[in-house]
Amino acid sequence: MTVRERFPHRGVIGVDTANSSGAGKRIVVLASGRFSGVTERLIEALRAKGAEVEWVRHTLKGMPGRTFGLAAMALHSAWVYRRRMRRYINRTSTAAWVRGRASRHLLAQKERPDAVLLVQANYPSYLGKKPADVRWGLITDHVNLLSKTAMEHDFNAPESKVYNGWLKVERKILEDQDRVFVFADYVRQAVIDGYGIGAERVVSVGAGPNVDVDAERDGIAKQYGGQNILFVGVDAERKGLPLVLRAFERVRRSFPGARLDVAGSDGRDAEGIRFHGRVVGDELKQLFYDANVLVLPSYREPFGIVLLEAMMAKAVCVGTRVGGIGEVVEDGTDCKRSCISGQERDITLCRRSLSEPSCQHCRHARPRILEPALKVHLRLL
Repeated sequence: MTVRERFPHRGVIGVDTANSSGAGKRIVVLASGRFSGVTERLIEALRAKGAEVEWVRHTLKGMPGRTFGLAAMALHSAWVYRRRMRRYINRTSTAAWVRGRASRHLLAQKERPDAVLLVQANYPSYLGKKPADVRWGLITDHVNLLSKTAMEHDFNAPESKVYNGWLKVERKILEDQDRVFVFADYVRQAVIDGYGIGAERVVSVGAGPNVDVDAERDGIAKQYGGQNILFVGVDAERKGLPLVLRAFERVRRSFPGARLDVAGSDGRDAEGIRFHGRVVGDELKQLFYDANVLVLPSYREPFGIVLLEAMMAKAVCVGTRVGGIGEVVEDGTDCKRSCISGQERDITLCRRSLSEPSCQHCRHARPRILEPALKVHLRLL
């Protein structure tokens, strides 16, 4: 099954563009930021269906009582988190109350919409009784309960340190929505089982590439037989960049022509390794097109949109079995299984050569056997 068949509505998050019509609807997207590009892609998709969409940026600026609200947030965070108060200042019930007031203030200045879509479960929220004739939805890729319970590969995610009282806040935010949209099925199940939200109100909608990558559309003639490896990620530690660098050093002994490009993170160039920093647009697209293998050995990954982007560029992927990665990639009916012995569980590999670009499925690898996994793929080139 190809990327287009599994995710037919490219860049669409939270709406089924094949079966729904937004024509004539006025929708407010309430978001504090880009959400890794998802906010823009969502707005584009809704507008493509004929909806009138306005992005209202969530902010405390201009809110009545802003100074008092900020002081209250700081005091509550200091009391709960002590020296970590600045990091978690938005993870208290007081912060949710203040940001809820800000949301109410922002929306009160707008013409009443047909629907409001909140981006991310952490914030913004909404304080007070919601207008009955307005539909409310929320889209998120993760919830705090998963950060506390899913300690993949002993990685201690910063969100796991959020105090337990925040779970009650999140539950209230989720309960207040007519629909909750999530990227992956495992998050949907956590929202249903862990927060008690009715299954009929929680929808797993997947995601789409945020980078405009399409090798077929752009007529890219993939140079199969190359040994170009790509890592893309801003949160380098969580996404396993240190592991990639250690593995690549050993891989180069067997494949001296191998090259590693690192996008999204800074570092010092070394033999065969080039750090590109934070790149976007055509520069990032070209890195995808140049890559033969994308590696994403994340310790925690809510979904893994970069995998979709790599597939659209016809690059094979190596990734860990954590979070939503297993839902993004799957064994095709034309793929066979083979195993590599390691200190941990075996990994599943597609045996097809990269010279057969119809096979776009990713490979899974546990972190401690990343090196042999990469070597196998380079041998298949």
